[in-house]
Amino acid sequence: MYAKVLAIYQMPAYSNYTLILPDKPLNKPFDPDMANYDEWGFSFAEDVKPGISGTSSVTLFFKNGRLVKITNYYNESRVYN
Repeated sequence: MYAKVLAIYQMPAYSNYTLILPDKPLNKPFDPDMANYDEWGFSFAEDVKPGISGTSSVTLFFKNGRLVKITNYYNESRVYN
């Protein structure tokens, strides 16, 4: 899969896109390749109250293998059934 994604990313029409791969289940062991990245991100949603959902998008920033900053963007939205 990596070779195919890399081939797409190298096409001029897609070179400015950010590629996001599927979620990693938290019950799986730590992938040592994650140490090669300076940013890790995750998001989650929860019901705040009936009809309102809250979503957090969190980014962890690393420098020299140490966590240096965390950003959290939170948004609430109405849920319509």
